Amino acid sequence: MLLLAPLSAGCSADMSELTCADIAREAISLSNGEIISINNRKETSRTDDRAVCHGTALTKGGGETPVRFLAFRDDDGEVLIKYDDDEHQRLVDLESEKLEAREAEKATAEMQKAVDDAMDDARHEAYAAAR
Repeated sequence: MLLLAPLSAGCSADMSELTCADIAREAISLSNGEIISINNRKETSRTDDRAVCHGTALTKGGGETPVRFLAFRDDDGEVLIKYDDDEHQRLVDLESEKLEAREAEKATAEMQKAVDDAMDDARHEAYAAAR
């Protein structure tokens, strides 16, 4: 589950004034009735352009699920509200880690090839000088 929408007209667009309760209200509204409430709200990070909170969503089916909900300012200066469940974020983070690992492996292989090529060149030069 991942949803994103602009901040509603009744909320302050000043990021410093937005609380987790404000963002939770917006996320609940955004869920179109799927989320009844968000309990155990806790702010986990804040910058001038972003406020991130976590909590436990009570769903219309009676279940509870960990949820991340946040407000952030986009490139146009508009404040947007986003929420996703922790499983979605865990998968996003996992894919990001896999991509970083592949990039690191590629960089390591390229460096090893450069070292091997330099060693080959040095061996050839030493062999040529010894003749």
